[in-house]
Amino acid sequence: MGGPDAETYGLNNLGQVSGISYINSTPNSTTGLPTADPFFWDPKTRKMKDLGTLGGVWGSASVLNNKGQVIGTSSLAPDPGACLGIGNTANCHVFLWDAIKHSGLRDLTEETGGVFVGANAINDSEEIVGRGNFSGTTDAALWSNGKVKDLGHLGGDCSSEALAINSRSQVIGRSVACNGDLHPFLWENGSMVDLNTLIPPHSSLLLVETAAINDEGKIAGDGTPNGCGPDDLCGHAYVLIPVADNDDVGGGRP
Repeated sequence: MGGPDAETYGLNNLGQVSGISYINSTPNSTTGLPTADPFFWDPKTRKMKDLGTLGGVWGSASVLNNKGQVIGTSSLAPDPGACLGIGNTANCHVFLWDAIKHSGLRDLTEETGGVFVGANAINDSEEIVGRGNFSGTTDAALWSNGKVKDLGHLGGDCSSEALAINSRSQVIGRSVACNGDLHPFLWENGSMVDLNTLIPPHSSLLLVETAAINDEGKIAGDGTPNGCGPDDLCGHAYVLIPVADNDDVGGGRP
């Protein structure tokens, strides 16, 4: 979009792409970098559309759904470099943009009074998951129809963050212990459960992170095998496959 670099982050089934691009090659005084805007690319036009910002000089489109609805973050005018950690980072807001409506960036952080502060995924029902500020706690959050739901965190932990959502409104993410340990979770129908309790007991793998969930409920992430210390580079990828309630699994649940 006029600058020297661009990067893509999202791709949907229609071949539409979202990402970030410099719009010129001139470093601005706030960030020392050229201004960067979120973009939307459509295979029909084969052109990047500059989505603009919420007033700042740094914005990025992260992912999009199959309806061409894009989520991302943008700095505000009072702190133009907030999304780069320059100034008050609370002025880095979450936005929603719609390829059909073309109505500009919708500021979801402003709309929710500063509650919804991070977005990681959006499904085709326009449900968005990420994190929110709830009474002094940062928890996994689900945004839908202008309202934010606190998904909570696992018992004994201090915070959480939602990372992905499928078409069945099943949410996965991480719950964070007060000492920093990570516990991967599945949230559905108002209940959050530690994924380690759903795999066979005495498993050789400790599940640590979640990355994706598809519409069949299959979950991908990474974990550590027995004997792998926190500083060892010995992580393993995993896929969790749902089974029926009466199958022989640890928790007796899908």
